[in-house]
Amino acid sequence: MLARVSRVFGTAYDTHVPELSIVRSQSADLSNLEAGLTGVVSELAGVVLTVRLVRHQNEMLGISVGMRCGELVVNRVTPLGLAEKAGVEEGDIITHVNGAECWRIEELKTVIASCACSTDLVLCRPEATILLSNEAEMLLDRSWEPVTWSVYSNNVIHFVPKSGCRSSDQITIGQLQRVELSEHTLDLIMAHRTVNVRLGCMSKAPFSVWVDFFRERDIIVTWD
Repeated sequence: MLARVSRVFGTAYDTHVPELSIVRSQSADLSNLEAGLTGVVSELAGVVLTVRLVRHQNEMLGISVGMRCGELVVNRVTPLGLAEKAGVEEGDIITHVNGAECWRIEELKTVIASCACSTDLVLCRPEATILLSNEAEMLLDRSWEPVTWSVYSNNVIHFVPKSGCRSSDQITIGQLQRVELSEHTLDLIMAHRTVNVRLGCMSKAPFSVWVDFFRERDIIVTWD
């Protein structure tokens, strides 16, 4: 089961666009990135990015991170924060900070605290894969419509209606404020909308699996 550890490093807002440099490659070979990055994360497949965040007056990075399967994963990105402006996305895996390998939350906090002006992150952005998928019903126009809803490794939740008359929909984990539960029903509550999902008794992924999924991503889960 995924580790349930998460910390929020800040929610400060700032209109200043920070200096940044982003390098993309199609493998996790870090040898062509910044000098001093000697580690190679060969087991991580996807695009590799280097991002420099320049902070002013100790402003926050604007990310929430958690440990999952031994990896330091970005769970949330604060809208208009430094990280979002630099192109950091939910689901990115942090591998290096200021030239050193970083695989633990405590290491990340220590490095950030010791650097007052700038933070260099090396991120791996894996190809999105489906983590959970279920046949369910979604409340649309006051009626329950059959859908397939899937959660991807980049924190995107995708709803595909069975009816060809309906358009697909998607939200991200970072948009969620909380999840309210009742018998076989999950209300995904965001700032400006709520998505209501009802699981059938024959769902491939049990109700408890979905509850654990949201809790592991530091989402508040309550029972109605």
